[in-house]
Amino acid sequence: MIKLLVYRIAPIALRPLAIYLEGMLPGKPTILVLSIPIAMMALTLSSIPVYRDYYMSRSDDPAYLIKKHAYMSGLVWLMVAAIALLILVLMTPIIDYSWRFVAIVCFTFIIEKLSEECSRALEFRKQFFGWFLVQVYRSIWVFIVFILLSFNNNYQFIYLLISAFSALGVSFIFMKVIGRPSFLTTKGIIAIRKNFAYIVGTFLPASYRQLPRIAIVKWYPEQAHTFVALAQLAQGVGILFNVRYQIPYRKLIARRPLMFQRRLEPTMKKLLGFPAVLVMVYLMGPMFIDLSDLSTITQMVLLTPIVVADALLFAIMSVHLGYVQWASGITRAVTFYIVCICIALAFCAVLWVVDAIDSVNLSGIPSSTIFIGLLWLVTAKLFFFKSSDFSKRTQ
Repeated sequence: MIKLLVYRIAPIALRPLAIYLEGMLPGKPTILVLSIPIAMMALTLSSIPVYRDYYMSRSDDPAYLIKKHAYMSGLVWLMVAAIALLILVLMTPIIDYSWRFVAIVCFTFIIEKLSEECSRALEFRKQFFGWFLVQVYRSIWVFIVFILLSFNNNYQFIYLLISAFSALGVSFIFMKVIGRPSFLTTKGIIAIRKNFAYIVGTFLPASYRQLPRIAIVKWYPEQAHTFVALAQLAQGVGILFNVRYQIPYRKLIARRPLMFQRRLEPTMKKLLGFPAVLVMVYLMGPMFIDLSDLSTITQMVLLTPIVVADALLFAIMSVHLGYVQWASGITRAVTFYIVCICIALAFCAVLWVVDAIDSVNLSGIPSSTIFIGLLWLVTAKLFFFKSSDFSKRTQ
């Protein structure tokens, strides 16, 4: 367990450090701090679990190889569609990013997507050192950009070049870990269609994490690097949670999700007390402090507790949303996803009506996501994890 924790924690400081270094560059460019959330949203939209049947099967299953080919083909279809969507959206006249930035986002998406697929495969095999190396690669390539800036100060061009080579490198890693991707076949389309409804389940936690970060870059540009770097570090809380309660039990979760959730629920309820209480504390005063006159260190001290609480709630919420794809039928899952979206939209509408953005400081964003996350968890409990439902499904 200690070795697994070291493997998980060690890579986490790399990306916050890279964000900090970008913030120190002349002119404070935002290529890294903006391209990663956009790429992660594309990652979410491509996260239809076409791998579901493959990982739920066993190697002695006669259809094992067929399911693997369907997964690989579906993955290629999803990546092609996501890249096409990125280009279409980011180069529209309304948004109008440069072609170099769009290419950077696409290469970043490829790195993130293939790294995620490799990580999932290595977790299922319990090859945690390999997982560690993939995570290091996933973040460390950005530092090559900063090293090369000492020879050429064209930041965007160097970033584009290194991201392209890094995307090529992770493609070779993917083929080594999982195998050569299948061609675009109808089996992949069938796998996508079969699991398409679950895309909302991956979109919910990703939007919870990435949309606020994109908004912060737009609304609080002077504090964006500090907040995003702090949020990246706070993901260590989620890693601690996953190392202790999720990663060693991936196969069990895939095959007996309801039983596993029921056993873990008392612990999760205790952990949720921290974000629930802290958000009320911030509503009593810290949320209304003007941060513009405070030093960066003071801002970090003020923001750290609520960011950590948000990271903890995200960890618990995302694993519950993950259980849904293993435990629920599509119709019930879609109904749940629609309710969660309505809850989030209603909450944001209330914030807009009361003009909350102009009334509170940056801590209001993680406080708001904590409220939404708690409401989503209550909804998941009512839909899927009632004791009576568990008894019926396990008889």
